[in-house]
Amino acid sequence: MKVDGINEPNGNAYGLLKTKPEEEAPQNTAPQETPPVEGEQAEEDDCKGVLELLQQGHFKGVADVRLRINFAEEIAALEQEKLQALTATGTGGIAESITGIVDSFVAENDLADDQATGIAEAQAALAQALTTAGQGPTAELTDAFAQFIERLQELMPPPPEPPERPEPGDPGTDPAGEPEPSPWQTLVENLQAAFSTGLEALSNSLSQLEVLPPLSEPSGNGVAYEKFLAIYNQMQVQPPGQNLDAQEPTVE
Repeated sequence: MKVDGINEPNGNAYGLLKTKPEEEAPQNTAPQETPPVEGEQAEEDDCKGVLELLQQGHFKGVADVRLRINFAEEIAALEQEKLQALTATGTGGIAESITGIVDSFVAENDLADDQATGIAEAQAALAQALTTAGQGPTAELTDAFAQFIERLQELMPPPPEPPERPEPGDPGTDPAGEPEPSPWQTLVENLQAAFSTGLEALSNSLSQLEVLPPLSEPSGNGVAYEKFLAIYNQMQVQPPGQNLDAQEPTVE
C-alpha cells in the first residue's frame, strides 16, 4: 500500500496521512476549575511575604509607611480575620461559663418540667446569639444576655411571704434575720457575674488587637516620610480600596 508523500524527497508523511477530516471530540460542558495563573500565584506569594515582613517590623522609614498604604486592603482583611478569631474565643469562653452554671443549677434543684424546658430554650437562644457574635463584635451581645436573664426570671417561682418580724434563725433568713436569696436569685447573680467577667476580657483583648507593630521613625528623607504619613493617617478614617497611586507624593 502506498501512502502519498512518504517516498517523495523531503516529504512530510504526517500531514498527508489524513484522508478525511477527523470527527470533533465531544465537548465537556461540565464546569472546570481554572488553575491559577503562574503570575497570579507569584503575586499572591509576594503579597504574603511582604505582610509577614511588615509584621516582623522589617521595613523602616518611608518604606514602612508606603507599604502599609499599598497593602491597606490586605492589612484590613488580616485585622478582620484576627478580630473574628478573638471574638469567637471570647464568646466561646462566656458560653462555657454560662453552661457550667446552668447545668449545676439544674442538677441541684428539683425543677418542674416547664421550668426545665424554659431554661433549655433560653439557653439555646443565648448560644445562638453568642455564635453570631463570634463572627465579629456586635452591640447585640449584651441585649441577648439581658433577654436570657428576663426569660429565666419569668420562670422563677414567686418568693415565699416573709414573716412580719423575721428573727435570726427563722426559715428563709440568714444569721442577721434578712431573707436568704432563693436558688433562682443566686443563679441570676452568678450568671451576671460570669457574663460581666467574660465580656470585660473580650473587650480588653479586642482593644489590644494589633496586626502590625507601631510605625517606625523616619530615617533619611524626612519630608517624604511626612507626606506618606499624611496619606496613611487619612486612610485610618477612610475605608481602604480607593486608588491612592495618584495621591502619592513625589519623592525628590
